[in-house]
Amino acid sequence: MIENSRIKLSRIGIIITILLTPIMIFLFGICLPKLPSSNILHDAFWADKISNSKKYDIVVIGDSRIYRGINPLIISQITASKTVNYGFSAAGLDSSLIYSALEQLDTNGKKIAVFGITPSAFTQEASKNEHFKSLKRISDKDLWIRKNIYPFLGGFNSYSLSEIKKAFNHEAYYQDCQADGFIYSYKVPSDSMAAINSYIDYFKRTSISELQQSNFLDLIKKLESKGIKCFAFRVPVSLPMATLESKIFDFETFKIKLESAGAHWISIPQNGFNSYDGSHLTGPSANKLSRILGDSILNYH
Repeated sequence: MIENSRIKLSRIGIIITILLTPIMIFLFGICLPKLPSSNILHDAFWADKISNSKKYDIVVIGDSRIYRGINPLIISQITASKTVNYGFSAAGLDSSLIYSALEQLDTNGKKIAVFGITPSAFTQEASKNEHFKSLKRISDKDLWIRKNIYPFLGGFNSYSLSEIKKAFNHEAYYQDCQADGFIYSYKVPSDSMAAINSYIDYFKRTSISELQQSNFLDLIKKLESKGIKCFAFRVPVSLPMATLESKIFDFETFKIKLESAGAHWISIPQNGFNSYDGSHLTGPSANKLSRILGDSILNYH
């Protein structure tokens, strides 16, 4: 009898546990702070970007300042031309990235390539294009899962203690993955000096390559000869960052060489924008830059 009672109690305990577990998980989930961005949705975003089969009139190419700084939807609306953002983290403007970007262009479309020029885009380190190439190595099966399954799993993100701590301290890095390769971003609190020291260290570790610049300019000539209209511009940053980069990269001389190669240089004002870390624009400033860029392309193409 005693043994039967214990078995009954054990069964009741198991049933109660089974019933209460989802309730406890739900209540725990409610108590957790909402994450400012989703790693799962980020994976879906990059998978879609690297395997996008759509065709466009305009492709904007560059590093993280591009994918966080250029909203293709705004350019599309202004120019009446389908636009895609082909920016990747720490990207170098080498032939592997550029030719991959050009595959996005409709051969019967306007065929416009826009390049975001940053000093780091011509360094030995950036020429490795590690982020871009790592995405290229993902299998077709994994890409399909990330593109088609992950968007439905955005609420199932893992939490770290540091993220929970930041949330309670009202610190957050908001990253909203949007259509056609753009991530609307901002930080709370923002700090326009945050990235300065890391860039100083970066340029101590790697150098700007004259060969990389020469190869890029030669490629521009080839593209122009094939009927691809090329534009380039300096991506706005904070004043301290602009001062740092102007010391190590001669933008005026590069502009002259670029125009001699056949591209059109778009003069973007370097003030009037907000950067949340000194290097990347806030979402509203990214939209502002996109409007200026769209107007410029409309005027010159």
